[in-house]
Amino acid sequence: MIGQKFYIDKYDWQVVVLYEVSYRNKDYVIDMLKEICNKESIINQAKANLNLDKYNTGFTYSDLDEQCSLMVIGKASSNRETVNTIVHEANHLKSHIATKYNIDEKGEEVCYLIGGIVRTMFRVFSKIICS
Repeated sequence: MIGQKFYIDKYDWQVVVLYEVSYRNKDYVIDMLKEICNKESIINQAKANLNLDKYNTGFTYSDLDEQCSLMVIGKASSNRETVNTIVHEANHLKSHIATKYNIDEKGEEVCYLIGGIVRTMFRVFSKIICS
């Protein structure tokens, strides 16, 4: 498992990303989730997801009040699937921030937001897909 933390200045938003997560990392992931989430249904859903021990999965949880997110990218069956999961979960993060700030999901600002998120994540995930 590889971790990444980054901060989105414009939106005062803290993000933690965990890459290549597998079943054996589930306790750590759930502990991290519990730091920002007190909803038992969300925690149980994440546990169920991790217990499946499947490739090509992930989830993103955001606390809109605290303006922080945990993004989990599971182990993938290929580099193509790694990128697919990253883009999928980055889109959830983008939507959470857009919801908090009432950003038009069809406008330019949201496109710059998702571009910035993926560009920031690229520093880490490029090492995964290029190894």
